[in-house]
Amino acid sequence: VHFMVTASSFQVTSPNYLTETTLYEWGTKTAKRRFCKTCGVLPFYTPRSNPNGYGVTLKCVDFGTSGRPRVELKHYDGVNWEDSYNKTGISKETASEQLR
Repeated sequence: VHFMVTASSFQVTSPNYLTETTLYEWGTKTAKRRFCKTCGVLPFYTPRSNPNGYGVTLKCVDFGTSGRPRVELKHYDGVNWEDSYNKTGISKETASEQLR
């Protein structure tokens, strides 16, 4: 499960994340995925659907004492990517400077 944030709301707190992760790109190179070199998890990525933001894996975030915020689950059909992109309005998730 992941959630979307705007680029300006995103901050990596690990100073070594560039050496701790491996960048994976393909096709148009719009989507940029960073996988952990140790365990293979995808902690965050720039999705093709939202190139102005980040998808963040929920379990990879330390929310501190404030606790995890409410999460709304939405279905996205990756097999029929273009149809799902148009129907879900996912690009609006990172359109504003406000966390959604």
